[in-house]
Amino acid sequence: MEKNRICWIDTAKGICILLVVINHAIMITHIEYIFGNINIENSLSSFRMPLYFTLSGIFFKRYDKMISFLKKKTNNLLIPFLFFYIFGSIFIPLLFQVIGFNMYSDSSFKSLALDCLYNHCNQINGPLWFLLCLFFANILFYYVTYFCNMFFLIFISLSMGIIGLIFSYYRIELPLSIASSFTCLPFFCFGYLVKQLLRDNRYKMKYIPFMFYILVVVFLIYNYSGFVNFSQNCFEFPLTVFPLGILGVIALLMISKAINTLHLVTYIGRYSIIILCTHMFFLRFFHHIASVLSVTNIENFIISLISTIIVCYLITPLFLKYLPYVVAQKNVFSYMESK
Repeated sequence: MEKNRICWIDTAKGICILLVVINHAIMITHIEYIFGNINIENSLSSFRMPLYFTLSGIFFKRYDKMISFLKKKTNNLLIPFLFFYIFGSIFIPLLFQVIGFNMYSDSSFKSLALDCLYNHCNQINGPLWFLLCLFFANILFYYVTYFCNMFFLIFISLSMGIIGLIFSYYRIELPLSIASSFTCLPFFCFGYLVKQLLRDNRYKMKYIPFMFYILVVVFLIYNYSGFVNFSQNCFEFPLTVFPLGILGVIALLMISKAINTLHLVTYIGRYSIIILCTHMFFLRFFHHIASVLSVTNIENFIISLISTIIVCYLITPLFLKYLPYVVAQKNVFSYMESK
C-alpha cells in the first residue's frame, strides 16, 4: 500500500462499499424483512450514503482555477460514470441475452437516456447515480467555500441540505441526481470541517462497543422512521436525515480509526469505485443463476453476495492494469495542482 495513503480511510470506504453491496443483495433477493418488522435495506441506507459523502468532504481541496477543479472531478467521477453507463447500456444486455436473461425491460435508446436523466440510472446500473450526485455536490461546495467564515460555510451547506429535503417533501425531481446532491451537502461539509479532528490518534479499540451501540440505535430508529432513499431523494421523515446520519457517520469513522487496517476491507476500500460500478452486474447475474437452482431467498442472498464480492476482488487488478483511466487511477485530462 502506498505510503501516503491513510489506511483507516480506506477501511472506512471498504466498510461503506460492503454495506452498499449487502444492501443491494438484500434488495435483489427480497429479504428485507427476514428479521420480522425490521427493514434491513431501509436502515442500512441511513448511514452508508452519508458516510460516503463525509469521506469525500474530508478530501475536498480547492483549486485556484475552476477549470483545474472540473478536470480533476471529471477524471475521478464523470469518466467512470460514462464508461460504465455506456458499457451497461450496450455490452451487458447483449451478454445477458446470450445466457437467456433479459436484463432490461426496455432497452430502447430513449429509455436508456431517460434512465440517466430522471430514473437515477436504476435500469442500467443503479449505483452510478452516486458518481453524478458527488460530482455536483463537489461543484456546489466549491462555490460554498468562497465564504471563508465557518458560520457561513455551515449555514449555507445546511440551507442547501434543507432545500434538498424540500425537493423531497414536494417530490420535485431534478435530472442527473442534482436534488440528491443538495440533500447530501451537509454531510460533505461535515467531512470537510472535521478532517483536522480526525488526525487525532487517540481512538482505541475499547470505544468500538459503544460505537456499535450507536449504530444499532440509529439502525432501529431509522427502521421506524419510514422510507429512506438517497438516490431518489425520498424520505418519509426528512427531519431525521441529518442528525441520525451524522451519528451513524461518527460511529463508523471511529470504528474505522480504531481498526485501522483489515486487509480485504482496506483493499476493496482503496479501489471502491471499481466495486461501486460493477457489483450490480454480478449481483444480477448470480441472482439469476441461483434462481435457476431454485434455492431459498436467503440462500440466494448468500450465493449472490459472496460470489459478487469474490469476483469484484479478482477483477480489481485487471482494471488497474488494463483500464486505469476508467476507474480514476490515471487522468484522462491533465490539470495543474494548486494549494
